[in-house]
Amino acid sequence: MKPTAIEKIWAEHYPSRLTHPPSPQICVLICCLVSELARTDSSDGNYTARGVSALVATGIPAHEFAVCEAEAKQL
Repeated sequence: MKPTAIEKIWAEHYPSRLTHPPSPQICVLICCLVSELARTDSSDGNYTARGVSALVATGIPAHEFAVCEAEAKQL
């Protein structure tokens, strides 16, 4: 999946994640995808830098990502 597609899906579902039933699951899946992207791309062991890079590439604001990860733990 291209980063621009991820950005578009995130922009559609993140704002409605509390009111539109499928949106929370879609956001959690995107968080997993971005985390995996960072993990597999961190051959130098710098997961934090790769995580930031993955968020920038997909256009997901870091604070929104953190909120979604916290909410995912409550699902």
